[in-house]
Amino acid sequence: MKALEKLGNLSKTSSKQIKSFSYGKNCSSEGLNCDYNYGFTMQFSSAADRDHYLQHQDHVDIAIDHILPLLLNGADSVLAFDYEI
Repeated sequence: MKALEKLGNLSKTSSKQIKSFSYGKNCSSEGLNCDYNYGFTMQFSSAADRDHYLQHQDHVDIAIDHILPLLLNGADSVLAFDYEI
């Protein structure tokens, strides 16, 4: 999915706070995906790096211009889950 590729490419271009990024299409046979077809994960070194990334203009632009238009209910379709490892 090109929109998620754009998001992942930020780690190579303008948002060095991203330590790792991966995405993929749901392939579970459990049927518990609640109509979510794609997902992605990002890893940051710290909560401060994550917070910096969230405000980064390139991230905001990709979200608004490329990702939100693909979602059934726009921003209301987003599920974000952060945890520390």
